[in-house]
Amino acid sequence: LALKALFEGDPALETFNMYWETVRNKGLATTAFDWEGLAAQAPIFLSRFEKMHAKHFDPMCLEQKMSVAIGDNVLEGTVDFIGKYKGRKVITDWKTSFRRYDSNKIHSNEQLYIYHYLANAVLDFEAEIINYKIFVKHDQSIQSIEKPVTLQIVDNMMENVVSYMNDLAKREVWLKNR
Repeated sequence: LALKALFEGDPALETFNMYWETVRNKGLATTAFDWEGLAAQAPIFLSRFEKMHAKHFDPMCLEQKMSVAIGDNVLEGTVDFIGKYKGRKVITDWKTSFRRYDSNKIHSNEQLYIYHYLANAVLDFEAEIINYKIFVKHDQSIQSIEKPVTLQIVDNMMENVVSYMNDLAKREVWLKNR
């Protein structure tokens, strides 16, 4: 929400603080940070993002919810950022994590490929790259992982997604995903 505000010309930190107050008493303690500890990181992350990263982004859509029918099922998602990054068409997902992501995550996690598929189907937007921007809490850094993407790569990944969708639609027993 704070990054959306930043790109829309609204005060990012003020937006974050306004939201963060609404969850003050929700027991959001994690293994390393409590509500106050996470609140203290917001100005650091937002300042760094604004100074070092925001200038490379040119938004077309922010927090864009999209859905498409695939057979008898509906695939939907909300994409954090659709636009350009360093002059290239991109789908970006903002993440927070205690530690840095393994760079291979972008090759195996279906999320960004689903978003690419949705953006192409709904907005006729074909990204050249997919990108994670990860706000790493343990060292207050911003990690970037990106990958060039083609429709063939997306189609290959979507074969798996459609298989999952079909399987889930038929299930009556739900196993714990470890």
